[in-house]
Amino acid sequence: MKGFALILVLVALTFLVAVGLPFAIATGYQRVLSENALRQKRAYLAALGALNHAIASLRRTNTDAEHAALLAASRHRSPQQTPFTGFHTTPDYDSEEELVVEPLTPESLGEGNEDLLQSRVVMWARAQDENAFVNVNSASPWLIANLLGVARLKRRISYNTTRIELDDASFLFSDGDPETVDGFVRVGGEYIAYRHIEGNTLTGCIRGLFLNPQTHEAG
Repeated sequence: MKGFALILVLVALTFLVAVGLPFAIATGYQRVLSENALRQKRAYLAALGALNHAIASLRRTNTDAEHAALLAASRHRSPQQTPFTGFHTTPDYDSEEELVVEPLTPESLGEGNEDLLQSRVVMWARAQDENAFVNVNSASPWLIANLLGVARLKRRISYNTTRIELDDASFLFSDGDPETVDGFVRVGGEYIAYRHIEGNTLTGCIRGLFLNPQTHEAG
């Protein structure tokens, strides 16, 4: 009887081991999968945060934002005042300073994610300038000007000048009638309508179509 009882105990233990061992292995494996999924999700959210951080940094010098800043500033400024200064004065192109993105810090990633900035983690993001693509709806005036024609000012013009002398106005349209508006030109950040062309001089100019008239240097 003792031998039979011992065999019965061994069989029971073997059965328990056979049932419990796979369960223990599966539990450990699921734990590893859960930890990996958590790390992957944290890395994804951190990368998404880095991308949004870069977009937010570049958004302050976006074309629309700079135009809006110029328009808002022009409403509280007389034409005789000094020219605008700052990032928002170049809505059609960006300088190197405007493309700077502040580096990520542990604080910017949120509590508990500081280890994502350790050397064992590689994070990167890429921002692409849509002005690199030729699209008439989004292309800058400089690109359009290169396609349609460019001229230089022969003389300095003040904010109330109505005759603008160019080095070459041959590519501009004129119907010969000084009473009608023949076309539009852009000087600096100012849009100007003209009524007639005399040689290389635009006459009957209507200044400051969207912003206040400005003073422009020759060249």
